Amino acid sequence: MILHGDGDGWGPDFYDDGIITYTAPKKSHYHKAFKRLERDLGIDTKRVKKERKADIICEYGYLDEYAGLAEFVWNKYRKSGWKKQTELTAEPGKWYTQSTVVHEIGHALGLDHPVDQTRTDTIMSYGAPGDLPWFTELDLYYLDILY
Repeated sequence: MILHGDGDGWGPDFYDDGIITYTAPKKSHYHKAFKRLERDLGIDTKRVKKERKADIICEYGYLDEYAGLAEFVWNKYRKSGWKKQTELTAEPGKWYTQSTVVHEIGHALGLDHPVDQTRTDTIMSYGAPGDLPWFTELDLYYLDILY
C-alpha cells in the first residue's frame, strides 16, 4: 500500500472544498502536471496567483540532500490568518526535475513511499527510474481510489 497512513491530512480530506488550489508558474512542470491530473483523473485543480489562496505552494529551489521535498507548513497571512498548506520544492533544470515534481505532487495528493524502496512500478519509490514523466498505473490506481 502506498497511501499515507498517518491520518494527518494529505489526500482528499486536506482539500475540504473539493478543489485543489496551487501556485506555480504557467508552463512549469507543476502547472502541466496539475492540468494533466484534471484531464486524466478528473481531479479539480485551480491555479491561483496569491500564495494565501493556495492549498499547495509549488517552488523550484536547491536542496542540500534531496531532489525534492513536500512538507506541511502553517503560514500566517495578514488578512486571512493561519493556514495549513503544503509546500513542494524541486530542483530546477535537472534531467529528473519532471519526475521529482510528479513524485512530490503524489505526496500532496496522499501517496507515500512504498515499504519496499526497490520497487520500480511506482513513481513514489526511490527505486523508480528518475526519468519517469508521469504516475505509473499503480500510482493512478491509488489516486483513483482517493479521488
